[in-house]
Amino acid sequence: MIQELQWDSAFFKKKIGTLVMCPGEEPKTAGALEKARRAGFQYLTWKTKSFDIPVTQALESEGFYLADIGVTLSAKPDVLCSAESAASMRWMKSPRAAELQDIPMLRDLARGLFLQSRFYHDPFFSKKEADRLYQQWIENSVKGSAADIVFCIDTAGFITCRKTGRRSGEIVLVGVRQRMRGKSMGTALVLRAMQWFSAQGLGTATVRTQLRNPDAMNFYLRLGFLVREYDLVFGKRL
Repeated sequence: MIQELQWDSAFFKKKIGTLVMCPGEEPKTAGALEKARRAGFQYLTWKTKSFDIPVTQALESEGFYLADIGVTLSAKPDVLCSAESAASMRWMKSPRAAELQDIPMLRDLARGLFLQSRFYHDPFFSKKEADRLYQQWIENSVKGSAADIVFCIDTAGFITCRKTGRRSGEIVLVGVRQRMRGKSMGTALVLRAMQWFSAQGLGTATVRTQLRNPDAMNFYLRLGFLVREYDLVFGKRL
């Protein structure tokens, strides 16, 4: 079964869909791909949290390629809040809640900030499209449709947070301008997010990054996050 990703289709102005399969189901892609082409789909994606070799081999035989390997890490906000590093203390008062008037500044920050993400590595999307996606993403976050709150350090970095359940939250995006890295701003932003999660009564916070991004992985591990799960994202041009 193929389901259209309506927001993606509207944003990229290309019909984009995702394969929907039940766990353990053998993919019947030949007929589905032909139907998708006739329906005008230009790109299909499939995401899984388990490495099912027969399924991935079947998809690869139909031209699907591995577009991303994501790693989700988790931490308890109260624990991280109590472990503030001396290096990050100088920036702890800097992160503030972003407002609508900050959107132009944040859009400028977001361009080219997430070069390790799937959209910059999947050949279906151009660099210009990936830039535009993250600029729209941060704008939607400030406006409340993609996040519950955004914290920023003016012209340097930002972090977006949202509740995912009654006791859980997620860091959706976090980034610091290249020339401002190595100054513990990222740590200050994450700790500010953890303070917010804790104030909301959330017991767990997660963040997803790419396996190809060891700097981000090591950053979260140093802060006390633990690896929770991984996922594989496949893509196919039609």
